[in-house]
Amino acid sequence: PLVTKSLWDMRESPYGFPLPAPGVAAAAIAAAISPHPGGGAMNGSQVMHRLLNPPQGVATNGISMSQAGALSMQQTRHARRLYVGNLPVDANEQDIADFFNQSLQQSNGTVEEGDPVISVYLNLEKRFAFIELRSVTEAAASLQLDGLLFRGMSLRMRRPNDFNPLAFPDLRPPQTFDASLLGIVPTQVQDGPNKVFVGGIPYSLSEDNIKELLQSFGELSAFNLIKDATSGLSKGYAFFEYADPSVIDTACKRLNNMQVGDKKLTVRRATSSMASAGIPPMADAGLLPGAVVESSTANVLELRNMVTEEDLNDDEEYEDILDDIREESGKSGEVEEVLIPRPPKESGKERLLELGRVYVVFKDPDACRKAFKMMSGRKFGGRTVNALCLEEDQYAEIKQKVGAAA
Repeated sequence: PLVTKSLWDMRESPYGFPLPAPGVAAAAIAAAISPHPGGGAMNGSQVMHRLLNPPQGVATNGISMSQAGALSMQQTRHARRLYVGNLPVDANEQDIADFFNQSLQQSNGTVEEGDPVISVYLNLEKRFAFIELRSVTEAAASLQLDGLLFRGMSLRMRRPNDFNPLAFPDLRPPQTFDASLLGIVPTQVQDGPNKVFVGGIPYSLSEDNIKELLQSFGELSAFNLIKDATSGLSKGYAFFEYADPSVIDTACKRLNNMQVGDKKLTVRRATSSMASAGIPPMADAGLLPGAVVESSTANVLELRNMVTEEDLNDDEEYEDILDDIREESGKSGEVEEVLIPRPPKESGKERLLELGRVYVVFKDPDACRKAFKMMSGRKFGGRTVNALCLEEDQYAEIKQKVGAAA
C-alpha cells in the first residue's frame, strides 16, 4: 500500500533554510570542529565559521568535502538571493547577470576574480527577477545597488521573503565597495517626517527629468517614481527624501502648484493628516460614522466595513460589487477610479491591513465630501459603512502597498 508522510512527521526549519536530512548536520558539524591549528575548544561563532568555510582536505564521519560545501551553499542561499524589480521589458537572464557582474566589478563589490552572479530567475511578464550571488558579502553589496539605472529603469533591490536576518545579523558589503562610483539614488524612501510626496507629474517626464527638477533644491538621498507593474510607465506621482532635511519646506513651497507642461505639481510632506486630526489611520473601531478629515483637497473616499474576504474571492461577485459602488458613487460626482484590495492568490503572502476596505477616487474634492455625507452610516450587505476622506498622498501610499502585494 502507498505510504504517505503525515504532517506530524514534517519538521519546519526556524532558520530560513530547509533542514538537512537526519545525520547530515551532525556530520557536517563534526567535520567543522575537527582538530584545527591552535587546538582547544571552539566557540559557537568559530564553529559556524568553520562550517561555512571548511578547511581544505577535512572529511570526517562519512561526509565528503563536496557534501559539506553543498550544505554550506544551501544554508547561506537565503542570504545570497535578492529580488530585483522594475526591470526593462527587453531584458533577459544573461543581460541581467552581465549588468550586475559589471556593476559589482565597477564599484569594487567583488571578493575575488570571476563573475559574482551564479544564477538568474526572470519573470518577464511582471518584470522582476531573483538573482543568486556566490557570497553573502557580494549579495550585501548588490542590495546597495537599489536605484541603479538599467536601460533607463531605476532598479528596486530587496531581500526576498525567506531571508532570515537572525542567521546573519551583521551582513556588510566588502570593505572596498563604493556605490558612489555608480551615481546611485536609492528607491527605498523611509517612512517618517522627511518623506515628501510629489503628484501631478506629467507622464512625458523621464525619471532623470524629475530628479533634476527636485535636485535644484538639494541632493536627493532617495527617490521612488511609482510605475505601473506591467507596462513600467509612470503613474504620475513619486516619493522622495533630501539628504539635508532643512531644504524640505523651501522645496515644497517653491515646487507646490508649479506649472509643468499641462499639469500643476502637488508637493508636500507625506505625513498622514489623519494622525494630526487624532484619528488612528488603521483602527476601524476608532472611526465612527461621521468621522472625516476636514480638507479642501481630499478627493478620495475610504469606505470601511463594506466587504468581506469571501466577497472578494469570487470573481463574479467582486465585479458586481465594483459596479454597484461605482454606480452609487457616481451620483455624487465624476468617479476616476474604484480600488478594492483583494486577498493574495499566492499562499504565504502577507495579508493586507487594507483588506475589506473600498477606495473611491473622485475628480474633485466637492464630490468626495458629497459622497461622504451620502454613504457614511449607511448599510451595505447588512453592515454599517464607516467613511473617511483621504488626501492624494495618503491614497498613493495605500495604492503602492496594494500593488506590491498583488
